[in-house]
Amino acid sequence: MENLRVNGVDVVLRVEAELNRRYPDRVTMRPTNADGFREAWDILERLWQQTVERARGMAPELLDEQVEGEWSFIETLRHLVFATGAWVKRAMLGEPSPCDPLDLPHDEMSDEPSVPRDRGARPSLDEVLALRSDRMATVRHRRLVSQGGEPMSGIMTRWLVLQEHPVTEHELDADETISDEAVVRWVTAACAAYLEHCMVLRRVRDESGLVLRQRPGALPRGALLGRPTDVVVTASASEVRPSSFTISVRLRPGGGDRELPVNATCVIRLEDEVTGEVRELGDEIRDELIALEHSARQFN
Repeated sequence: MENLRVNGVDVVLRVEAELNRRYPDRVTMRPTNADGFREAWDILERLWQQTVERARGMAPELLDEQVEGEWSFIETLRHLVFATGAWVKRAMLGEPSPCDPLDLPHDEMSDEPSVPRDRGARPSLDEVLALRSDRMATVRHRRLVSQGGEPMSGIMTRWLVLQEHPVTEHELDADETISDEAVVRWVTAACAAYLEHCMVLRRVRDESGLVLRQRPGALPRGALLGRPTDVVVTASASEVRPSSFTISVRLRPGGGDRELPVNATCVIRLEDEVTGEVRELGDEIRDELIALEHSARQFN
């Protein structure tokens, strides 16, 4: 909610403050760091338990009922199972076949042999909750592992974009390590290649007259890559928020004195070029990003 005025007074901050007072968890559900996301996940699990208890008290046929064309409660759970499998099991953990026959992708996703799409299935609430519990347990486990200090940068994961760059004298500093300028070029090229896959995002941009803004995060120093003979650069979306998404980029040196990769990020937003107002991405763009990650085939 933005720019809501009553008698010329912008009341957005007052409304936000009242909502936060009524629902204290609301503030925590907008995390800005890893610890915040862990805390938000705990709240999410608690809130889902309350929702499930309410669903158990309803007639079974109501759980399959759609309202104005929106998914039913069962279908929503099936889609969450699919989304967690796409983002966590496949994109992050590299499982080649994470889907269950009851997974339900979004309607706009093109057919793919490895992805089930049985809209006519009518599983029970307990069947779907068992799948949902398994997916949530995977997220919970990865959260605990990351807290234990596992060197995540060494994991081979799936990425949508892969580019290979042979290292020449033009990419080197005076000390013959990779220059910071080369890192900027490679990260920029990888992000641009990722956005080329985002057909829905670019269509929305063109139809709305908005501009696509790229805001780079902290870039690693080129010296961290050492003196390689080549660098493999990969890119994929790693975080989706209501009005932005983050492209994560990994640069892995080869044939030199360093083996571990370094990581960079870039935040993508749709903005009004005149006012600078940031627009929400919407479900169609979000679903496209999930589908793209599900189709990722490159390892790094």
